[in-house]
Amino acid sequence: MLVRDWQFSALGEALREQMCNIVGSVLVAVAGWVALRMTALWNDQAPMVARPHQVVTLLVLRLLALMVLALILLRPTWEITFTETRHGWLILLVDTSRSMQERDEPPDLSRWQKAAGELEQAQELLAQLRRQRLVELALYGFDEAGRLRPINPDALPKVDDKPDGPNTGLLDAIHRAIREQEQASDKPILAVIALSDGRDTYNFPKLDEVVQTARERGVRIHAVGFGHPGGTALLPDIEVARIEAPRHVRIKDRLVVTGVVNTQQFLNQPITVRLLIDGKPALHAEKLGEEVTLTLTPQRPHQTFRFALPPARTPDQPGNIRVTLRADPQPNERDLSNNEKVTTITVTKEGVSVLYLDRLRAWEPREITRAFKGDERISVYTDFNYRVTDQNDWRQKLLENLKGTNYDVFILGDIPAAQFSPEILRHVADAVDKRGAGLLMIGGHNSFAAGGWHNTPLARILPVDMSESGSLEGGPNQFLEVPFIPEPRALAEHHFILRQGPDPKTSLQRWRQLPPLSGGSKVGRPVVRAQVLATSEPDGKGHVLLAILDGIGTGRSAALAVDTTWRWTMPPFDPKAFFKPQPPGELTEGQVAFIRFWRQLVLWLARQEQQGDAIYADLELLDLPRGSSQGVLLQAVRVQPGGARDERLPVEGVLFHLELLKPGEQVPQQLRLEPRSGADGKVRVTIPRDETLQLGQYVLFVSAELNGKPFGERISVSFIVSDISREDLNRSANFDLLQQLCIRTGGIFLAHTGLTKLLEQYQGGESIVRKITERYPDWDKPMPLVQGTALLLFALIIIAEWVLRRYWGLV
Repeated sequence: MLVRDWQFSALGEALREQMCNIVGSVLVAVAGWVALRMTALWNDQAPMVARPHQVVTLLVLRLLALMVLALILLRPTWEITFTETRHGWLILLVDTSRSMQERDEPPDLSRWQKAAGELEQAQELLAQLRRQRLVELALYGFDEAGRLRPINPDALPKVDDKPDGPNTGLLDAIHRAIREQEQASDKPILAVIALSDGRDTYNFPKLDEVVQTARERGVRIHAVGFGHPGGTALLPDIEVARIEAPRHVRIKDRLVVTGVVNTQQFLNQPITVRLLIDGKPALHAEKLGEEVTLTLTPQRPHQTFRFALPPARTPDQPGNIRVTLRADPQPNERDLSNNEKVTTITVTKEGVSVLYLDRLRAWEPREITRAFKGDERISVYTDFNYRVTDQNDWRQKLLENLKGTNYDVFILGDIPAAQFSPEILRHVADAVDKRGAGLLMIGGHNSFAAGGWHNTPLARILPVDMSESGSLEGGPNQFLEVPFIPEPRALAEHHFILRQGPDPKTSLQRWRQLPPLSGGSKVGRPVVRAQVLATSEPDGKGHVLLAILDGIGTGRSAALAVDTTWRWTMPPFDPKAFFKPQPPGELTEGQVAFIRFWRQLVLWLARQEQQGDAIYADLELLDLPRGSSQGVLLQAVRVQPGGARDERLPVEGVLFHLELLKPGEQVPQQLRLEPRSGADGKVRVTIPRDETLQLGQYVLFVSAELNGKPFGERISVSFIVSDISREDLNRSANFDLLQQLCIRTGGIFLAHTGLTKLLEQYQGGESIVRKITERYPDWDKPMPLVQGTALLLFALIIIAEWVLRRYWGLV
């Protein structure tokens, strides 16, 4: 039913709104008239007397111009106001999530059984409402966010049905139902009735947003709540809520995983958390043979633990690994399905794994270890305890370590050869000769010939013959400063190990600024094919301090006769330094030189000194909900090894190719995405939703090309698509949320029963009366035709009036 009321907009209001425009127009008109009169006086010409018909014609034209001007300035509007009465929609939402299976409704009924019983009792009333058509009915089932399943009113859910939704998106269901129904029909929504336990596992959208959406449309929210608040919160359970790990790790490196575990009703009971890699226990990176575990002991009935596990050792081979954080099951635990979380990590091969064996002593071992541990590319494993450990136990653990890990570089410090078993020495020699590892021996009282190393299998792979023995200091209690002087030819070639700057000249200047070292070991003469890089006297004379050998099978070796390079890190004595200390975190020139030297020496031994191209892929999510889009950040860089840190230069214009291997498939599918890197070497792409509908592990292969040539090596990253469940830890009812929804929108909340009572409110029908106001013309909206016509008409009238006056000789 429509009731219409026509009225013209108030002239007074229009005059007030347009007063500035009117006053301005009047002033412009008066100024124009004055100008015309002055022009006439200047020309000293009296105007001709107009005839009556001419006066009438000009007066009509001027009145018309005034009317058009008033129309433009006052903007009069016809307002059409009418009222409309319409019947609306009643939306019924039924919770089908897994928490509705909880049996906490008397007498020994599940929440679902109680809700289905309510629907069965109201079935006749629902049919009556449909027949009378005084309200429109829409029924939906809901569980996960983003999904509403229509329910046939003639086939309502039964008591025997089993709700199995993995999550509860209550707020999302209400918000989505209002929005979708509003788009599908022009009839208003009267109310939403929710049958639920109120346990929203998403909390998205926010409560305030849902309430605002309902209020703006005059929608009341009613609810019938099922279950008992705090019911399942009294049952013992453990939930591994989160696992966090780096997206990329290097081979033979440390992996630190953090996690979040929620516990309830395990007060003072120890709970063991374990880390698994590809289904097997992860091994401790620093304690040989030990598994990575952590014991949690709750001090409260409900407690959340946030922790970092001990470092785990990453695999020796690059690829994708599946990392699992698992809590051991406990007696009487309610649900074991939430005791673990899984993620995937990509293991890259650009790492260097170093085993450093030395005796526990000051300065040199500590500084070398510190330099390596601050490096993002080098992983160092140390053992300085051979003197304080039983020799047989030490040998056994070391041998197990060597068999379990393929180290890239071995560093032997001040340890006699007799400390090692023949099997260990053969293992190291074979690693260098056959597997391509690197070997470095450092000077010391028990190094080289003084330590009996000339009679071991390692003698044939070192770059010196160890024909001399003793210390460079001379006799006991003697102190001799030993300059570390780069060999001229090696420096002229700017050997990778000797680089301290961008060119040989700069490197030589920086070497000369470093303080001399104190003593060292006599190592004999360099062997055939060895290259000397540093000596104790200029021009390559004096004792050999650093020699290298390439081509030992597939490996490399080096001999460093000194063990006091730590002196480079000591700042020179400067009285002014007492008043101006080094800023925190800033390195001195000597510290930078020390780090560069050791880093470049290890990279050379591991054959990783060459420049290379590399591509990287970072996933937005490692644990992706089914049917969600996946974001990927691609990056192309050119890596220049050396220095205190590798230099990574972005490469623009690299074309990426993406292939996706889905669960259960053998061949990856080419994605229709071919992005190019920007000026920062990066580009972001999105894998569409329809590619992630299957559950399981996905592997994304990325390759690249630049100017038609391959760029870098093909890489792969993986992620898991799952039906993420948040229902398992706490299935207790949340009447609080239901009550807030009802109170803040003017609805009614009823506990355990009352659907029929709510529906009876709409048995006689309910209508909505609203006022609608329409305007024509609506000057606030763009109207090019109307506005343009008015302006053109005003201009034509003014022109016509002037032309007639000119024609009649009145001007």
